Amino acid sequence: MAAEQAKIIEQLMGSNLSNFSSRGQVQFTDRKVCRSFLCGICPHDVFVNTKMDLGPCPKIHSDKLKADYEAASYSHDYGYEWDYLQDLERHVTECNKRIDIAEARREKTREEIDRTDALMKEILHLDHTISVLIDEIKALASKGRVNESIQRFTAYNKVKQTKKELVQEVLSINELPSQASSTHQKLQVCDVCSAYLSRLDNDRRLADHFSGKMHLGYAQIRDAAKELRQLLEKRELEKKGELTEEEKGDRLEFQEAVKAT
Repeated sequence: MAAEQAKIIEQLMGSNLSNFSSRGQVQFTDRKVCRSFLCGICPHDVFVNTKMDLGPCPKIHSDKLKADYEAASYSHDYGYEWDYLQDLERHVTECNKRIDIAEARREKTREEIDRTDALMKEILHLDHTISVLIDEIKALASKGRVNESIQRFTAYNKVKQTKKELVQEVLSINELPSQASSTHQKLQVCDVCSAYLSRLDNDRRLADHFSGKMHLGYAQIRDAAKELRQLLEKRELEKKGELTEEEKGDRLEFQEAVKAT
């Protein structure tokens, strides 16, 4: 009964406020603690109230545990940064996939427009052929050359049918209103957050995008992932004795800067 009540209370308060377990006070080494939060930023906190909102983090966020971890990590490498890096790069990879998909959609639309242009050229050519055939039919009929006139009329019907089929293909390609298609072609994909941007947007709208929470969130995650990977790779080289004294100093300076943020 007590366990059930505790579970209900935890659900009501949220896991981020639950810093205790049945065994006593939770330590930062507990798997229930968010390692991304301990090491830096948790993506669940970055995208709150955006269309990429991940919801509340299922693990514990505690400033006290974060401080405990930072103090302990000076003398011991817990390897949590690798978990943190994996989390960051997972979100970067997912975002990059959305960028590729969005670009592919734009490429597909561009191909459809190219196909439409080719069809329209062919239709114009058929219009010219139809005009020539009509003139020939009239000329042959006026001279009493009925059989030849009938042959030209048969050819005219075939060309007219071909034109009808091509026109239908053009219509099927452009099922969306022309304005919507035109607008889609004026879009470009943001290479940071995967959102669509209009080439017609004024400076104010573009500034709103680049200062928006989702864009800044992905920029923060990308920068954090890049810097953390560089740091961890340097640390591995240092273990092998391959870092210079200057590089070691840069690493320590970076660590201090991260902890100060």
